[in-house]
Amino acid sequence: MVLTAAYCASRFVTSRRRGRAIEFDTDAMHAAMGVAMAGMLTGLLSLRSYRVWEALFGFGAIWFGWRTVQAALRARGRNRVAGHHLQHFVACGVMLYMFAAMPRSGSSGSSMSAMSTTGAMGSAPGARLVVPMLAWLFAIVLYCYAGAHVNRLLVSGAGAAPGAIGTFDHTTSASAPSLAPRLATVCQIAMCVTMGYMLIATSAP
Repeated sequence: MVLTAAYCASRFVTSRRRGRAIEFDTDAMHAAMGVAMAGMLTGLLSLRSYRVWEALFGFGAIWFGWRTVQAALRARGRNRVAGHHLQHFVACGVMLYMFAAMPRSGSSGSSMSAMSTTGAMGSAPGARLVVPMLAWLFAIVLYCYAGAHVNRLLVSGAGAAPGAIGTFDHTTSASAPSLAPRLATVCQIAMCVTMGYMLIATSAP
C-alpha cells in the first residue's frame, strides 16, 4: 500500500513531464487510501486522526457519487464510465465503513493494531468490525471489481491497444494519451484485494 500510494502520487509529476493525461481525483484518492490502509494494517494510525480520514473519504464518496450520477446522465445507456466512478464511490464507502464500524477502544492505534500482517488479525479486544455481514458483502463486491480489472489486463495483453484515456475505464475529456493505464489498473487491483482482505480479517469469527 505504501508503494501504491507513492506511485499514485508520483503520477502528478510524471504526467506533466511526459505530457500524459491522468485522472487527478482518482489518483489523489488512491494515494490517500494507500496511506490510510498502510497505517491501519501496521497499527500506526492514531485514533485521533480518524475524524480527519472520515471527513476525507466522506468527501470522496460525495464527489465520486456525484460524478457517477453525471456520467450516468451523459452516458445514455452506456454504463462503462458511470461504473468506473461507481467503483471509487464504493471504495470510499468501504473506507468510511472501516473507520466508522471499528470500535474506538484502547489507546491510540490499538484498535487497528490487530490488523498487523505479522500478527493474528482481529484478535485484539475491540478490533472486530461491528457489522461483519456488511463487511463480507463489501469484500465480495471488491473482489468482483478486482476480477474485472484482471480480465481487462488479460484482454489488453491479447491485443487491445492502450490508446487515449478511456482504456481501463480511465475516462476523461483530455485528448492526450493516458499515463501508464495498465499500471493504474494494477493499483486498483491492489487496492481492491487489500481492502477485501482487511474486511474479512476483521469480521471473521
